[in-house]
Parts: sequence; structure tokens; C-alpha cells
Amino acid sequence: VETFGFVPNGGRVYYTTRTQPPLLTKMVEAVYHADSKAKEEGEEREGKKKDTTFLSKSLPILDAEYEFWMSTKNKRVVSVPVPGNNGREETVRLNRYFSEDTTPRPESYREDIETIEKKGGDRNVAREIRAAAESGWDFSSRWMKDGKSKNYSMSALATTQIVPIDLNAFLYSMERTLSFLHAEVSTSSAPKALYYREQASKRKSAIYRVMAFPLDSDCKDDKKEKEKEEGGGGGEDEGVAAAPCEFDDVILSTGE
Repeated sequence: VETFGFVPNGGRVYYTTRTQPPLLTKMVEAVYHADSKAKEEGEEREGKKKDTTFLSKSLPILDAEYEFWMSTKNKRVVSVPVPGNNGREETVRLNRYFSEDTTPRPESYREDIETIEKKGGDRNVAREIRAAAESGWDFSSRWMKDGKSKNYSMSALATTQIVPIDLNAFLYSMERTLSFLHAEVSTSSAPKALYYREQASKRKSAIYRVMAFPLDSDCKDDKKEKEKEEGGGGGEDEGVAAAPCEFDDVILSTGE
């Protein structure tokens, strides 16, 4: 992140045009909790305060990754229209996967050339492929405009036109976690702690308004009902629905 401003999709040069899903902040939080617990157990009787040295070094890096996701120049933030008061249309900001690059991926050059040819030479399909590769769901029918059409062709990918529930759940968690971590090194009323708390609140509201699912439904019960209705569990939708459950114990949506 210090070098590129984000977590590259892999360890090779050509992966620096793609990112990974935003999970670094949760990793840092996990390390901080584990480290704090170990030190507390060893120093409990000495009455020492929490050691936030690790956090102090990590937070500027985590802030930078968040800025990458929220910068309009990176085109991973989109304005989504929603019904407003008095019938007026409003917009909320949510995130998507994206890539500026419209060239075939070096690691799958031949396959991407074939896909571009199937699309009549439209190189924009390479962007959709690269964006899907950012998600970790490479590749899935959920990135197609109509996943039920059974047109399971790479040329049908429309990743950049989809606002994924799991990505926005990750970012909601990131905002809440950054608020907590900044409060740990300062106070709960510190400017950045308050800023991230506000951003998380806005995203939670935006997710509800766009995804049209209540935020207080119980994740596990809801998923069981879905399995009953569809005659069993498993499949891609279940994995998508699980992401919000991990962070807020709710099921927001299983689609975009």
C-alpha cells in the first residue's frame, strides 16, 4: 500500500493495475487484538496501558487504502439513484470493482484475445474481465447482466455495471473498524474516529436503500428460509449473502 496506494491483486508487475478486496484493515485489527490479548495476559498485574505502537504505524497505510477505494479518479465509487422525499430522485454513493486497463490479462492472454474476438473486437470486455478478477469471484455468472440466461460466456461479463453487496459490506466493516482503531490510539471523539463512524452510517443507509433488504433481519434464520424455498442450500448466492453476516449479523441481499 505504501508503494502503490492499494493492495495489488498479486505479486507480479502486471497485477498492479488491479486490487484485492478491502480486507487488510480487518487483518490488522485481528493482529492488534491478538497482540493486545497476549500482552494483557503477561502484564495484567502490572497495570500497563494498551500498546498501540503497531496501530500507530499501520493506520496511515489503512487510511491510504480507504482513500484509494473512495477516490473518484479510481472510478470505484458510483452514484446510485434512489427514490427520495416528495418523489424527488436522490443518489447515494456505493462501490464497485473496476479497471482502467482494456488489454488482455498477461496471465490469460490467449483466452482474453479469444473473448475479445467473440465480442466483435470490443476491448472493453477486457475491463470487465479484469474487474471480475479483482473480486476474487473469477469467474462467476453473478458478474453477468443476466445470470439466469445461462449464457455463461466470458464475453457476457458486466462487472463494472454491478454494485456488489459483499464489496460494500467489506467497506462498511472497514469504516467501522477504522473508527474503532483510530479511537484506540486517540479517543472515540477523535476527528478520524468520528469521520469513519459517519461514513459507515451513510453506507449502511445506502445499502438498505439500494439493496432493499431490512438491516435487522436475522442472517441465519433468513438463510434457512431461503434454502427451504429453493429446495436446498449452497451455490453462489449463499456465499454472497454470507459476507454481510460476518460483519453485522444481517443478510442484506443475495444479488445486486
